[in-house]
Amino acid sequence: MLPPRRRALVSGVVVDGVGRPLAGVLLGISSGDHPYPEIGVVSGYDGTFELPPLIPGRYVISAYSTRGSAKVAIEARADAPNHLTMVIA
Repeated sequence: MLPPRRRALVSGVVVDGVGRPLAGVLLGISSGDHPYPEIGVVSGYDGTFELPPLIPGRYVISAYSTRGSAKVAIEARADAPNHLTMVIA
């Protein structure tokens, strides 16, 4: 039996151009050749979000709100914190 794979935990906060938290922002995550997000979450009242545990690897995190959008590429690692600040200006 193979040991369970360690997962990467990705969390963060969505803010506006002056650093105020943004609630209700839709965040999507995609990997590889998938052009559309595979997983989606919504930022909380304080702008924070947490994605489900991920297999370590490369991902693109996209944030969408009525104020605009943002996108960032990350290398999610199981052995290091993966905390993001997404800025929607």
